[in-house]
Parts: sequence; C-alpha cells; structure tokens
Amino acid sequence: MNSDHLVCGNRIYNTDDQICCDGILYNTDDYICCEDTPHRKHFSSYACCGSEAYETDFHMCCQGSVQWTPSLSDVWICCGNSSYNVEISMCCEDTVQWKPLPYYVCCGRHSYNPNVQTCCSDGTVQFKGDCQTTVKTRFTNVGAVFDTNLVALTSFLSLSAVYSDVLL
Repeated sequence: MNSDHLVCGNRIYNTDDQICCDGILYNTDDYICCEDTPHRKHFSSYACCGSEAYETDFHMCCQGSVQWTPSLSDVWICCGNSSYNVEISMCCEDTVQWKPLPYYVCCGRHSYNPNVQTCCSDGTVQFKGDCQTTVKTRFTNVGAVFDTNLVALTSFLSLSAVYSDVLL
C-alpha cells in the first residue's frame, strides 16, 4: 500500500481524492468530514469547526462556534466564542465591546476613553481622579450582596457594632 492510500472499513482508498468519514468513503471534491460527520460542500472553501462544517469566505470558527463575518472588506477576528469587526469593536476579556474611537482601551470587560476616564483598581471605569473617592467594594449581609462605596460600608459597620453593643 502506498503512503497516499489508507484503509476505510475494509476498503483501501486514495487519500488524494477520497476521505473516510465514520467508516464510509466520500469524494473530497463534494464532502468534508468533521469529527466523523460528513458534510456536503456547496462552495469550494470549507473548514471544520468541531463537528460542523462552514464556508470560510463568510464565516469563522471561534472556540468551537461558527460565527458569521458579513463583510470581506472588514477585518473580523474572534473574541471568545463570538466574532467582531476590529474597526468598530474591541475584545475585552472575551466580551465584544463597542469602540467609538480608535484610542479606546479595555478595563476588565468594559471599554473606556483613557483621555477622560480611568480604570480603577477594582475594575470599574470612573472619570479621571475619581477612583479614590468612589472605590467600590462588595460585602455580604444576611445573604444579600450590595455594591456600595467605602464610606457607606464603614458607616454601616460602625453603626452595626454600636447597635449590637446596645442590644447586649
């Protein structure tokens, strides 16, 4: 057997023009095999995305998910399991965000304008200079989660301590 011949089931086939898909031979001009699932080609440019076949001129595979790319003139890339146009969007931690201006940057999963905003250490976006006064934190009280600013949290904890002393 030549190196361009393999066995499919109990049949020898030529790998130049045939594929073995789940034990059945198919012509490579007409079919593509994705994870043992045969797919008929309707166009010439096909690829696999997991067990799905997709036409590569208008689609792309992003983390196992076939995504539509509507324009050949724009640049589309993956962001997590989604696709996006790099001219108008950006990828922030696998989340597609709108990019109204080219100099926008990411802060966690959000986009922001670094000329007037800043990314605070807690991952929030604030106007420049506001991170110190609006530092957000999370605390849990009676099973509920509240977002608050640090001043309110400190006041709440102080009042709670005074109130618990009065009850005792």
